[in-house]
Amino acid sequence: MVVPADLLAVVLVAVFGAASQRAGGQAPAWVLQGVASLVPGWLAAWALRRRGGDHLELAWPDGALVVGVTALTWTVLHVLLDGLTGLGSWVAVTSVFLVVFLGGWRWLYGFVRAHDSLTPRGVARRIAAQDAEAGEPRAAR
Repeated sequence: MVVPADLLAVVLVAVFGAASQRAGGQAPAWVLQGVASLVPGWLAAWALRRRGGDHLELAWPDGALVVGVTALTWTVLHVLLDGLTGLGSWVAVTSVFLVVFLGGWRWLYGFVRAHDSLTPRGVARRIAAQDAEAGEPRAAR
């Protein structure tokens, strides 16, 4: 669930970012930059947080780490490939959209997950199994 949701979020960020900057022709390049920036975000969250289980769908702290590393990596790629022109507005728009889309689906997922009756049984079983492997009882979270 994390991979498709994050990929969709990055595509939305690139498309809306390009539209807001009136740079529609840049959208495909920004999608590629965003996808390339997402991978280090996933890897950083996994490497730093793997002791607590593989929960990249959580908004905090794993999701925040994904958003932060993705924003930083994407900014570096943008500077290297597109230069410094309009960087301030690009960073502001991209950062806000990343928080809204990458962080937003995680917050919504957390809200739904908090209401166990709304969580699909397969997802609940997978999360419970990961918690059990990590030695963390489900009620402790």
